[in-house]
Amino acid sequence: IGSLTSSVRINENDSSRIADDGATDKSYFKGVYDGKIATAEAQLDLSRGRFSSLFGAGVYGEKMFFNTYFYSNAFGFPYEAVINYDTINTSANTLYAFGKAAYDLGRFNVAAGVRLSRHEMFGTYATFEFNPSYRLENGLIYASASTGYNAPSLYQLFDPTMSGNVYTNRGNEKLGAEGSISIEAGFKHEFSRGSYFTASIFRTVVDNGIEYVYLWNGSTPEDELTYEDFAGDTYLNVSRQTTQGIEIAGKMVLTQRFSLAGNFSWLHGKSVITEADIDRVKTGDNHIQLFNYGAFLDGKLEQAKLVRRPSLLGNAQLNWAPNGRWTFSAAYRLAGSRYDSWYDALAGPFGALGRTQVAQYQLFDLSSTMRINKHLAVAGKIENVFDTNYAEIQGYRTRGRSLYIKISYQL
Repeated sequence: IGSLTSSVRINENDSSRIADDGATDKSYFKGVYDGKIATAEAQLDLSRGRFSSLFGAGVYGEKMFFNTYFYSNAFGFPYEAVINYDTINTSANTLYAFGKAAYDLGRFNVAAGVRLSRHEMFGTYATFEFNPSYRLENGLIYASASTGYNAPSLYQLFDPTMSGNVYTNRGNEKLGAEGSISIEAGFKHEFSRGSYFTASIFRTVVDNGIEYVYLWNGSTPEDELTYEDFAGDTYLNVSRQTTQGIEIAGKMVLTQRFSLAGNFSWLHGKSVITEADIDRVKTGDNHIQLFNYGAFLDGKLEQAKLVRRPSLLGNAQLNWAPNGRWTFSAAYRLAGSRYDSWYDALAGPFGALGRTQVAQYQLFDLSSTMRINKHLAVAGKIENVFDTNYAEIQGYRTRGRSLYIKISYQL
């Protein structure tokens, strides 16, 4: 199995007019972004009786170029800024090998896998997965444990951008890979007539998380910082994110004509960032401002609740099929309150991301289908029956009450 992907994006702004009266900003910008990804992999499938397995090895290579040119004469004298990635080796290769196998012992089944990856910058990483399960009379008990890693992007590693007299460039070649471990356990049970129930709990921890930060002159108090105190921006391995939750789903066939299905999930997450994890060689004695949180890192920052991840989610649907021609459905959806990011111009001299709360909402939908004959059917749906005003992302409108009609013809 192999692939080769090449992409080029050109962004040019040669129009400096900013007002109808002919005023201009006297500036010009052009950026050319070029990326290439090549993969090659060999796989072997081996199965015999109750045993099945898959083995493989491959290589993943990536390379990028990033050339920009900016010119401005807005202040009465020419200013030029050039960034050229052609002068640095913005590439990385990863060699890997993997194997996974499953064995069925009747009621007991076990599956396991391991992957060994060697990144030319970060060395060798091993990840695994282990999935045992046990079949009951009408159900299943299962568990899962797995690990993973995510290498920094080439941009985060190599970007040479340095604006003015700053302490460091944006890229950080000393970044390490993010690592994660996930565990899950659950139960499934089937009842008569197609009813079922499932429940599971899970927990995921991501270590060595990468954060984008601003650096500010450490000799100036945080509340007195100005644009002149800017000391650069970069990426750092500083965060630890924990996510845990519960998921429940099921379906109840009430009669031959009625059924009720639904699911519910509860999620809790937090991020912890500790000043002791900061690479002071990269940041010096400068103040560190976390762009995604808007806060300056003084000691330890703990942020409860994750952005755009509601703590509660729920869905329910009641179906009624009075005969072979008609079906009716009523659906309910609950999305709990969550935090979202927004740009706070007062968070430091440049501003950064703040947090605002998006309110909980509940929606109701109605739908129906009428089959006229074996070829023709007509369906209708009303979404957001009560015309609820709600938001999923801060600053973006959502649809109000909506009506849909669909006519389908099958040969």
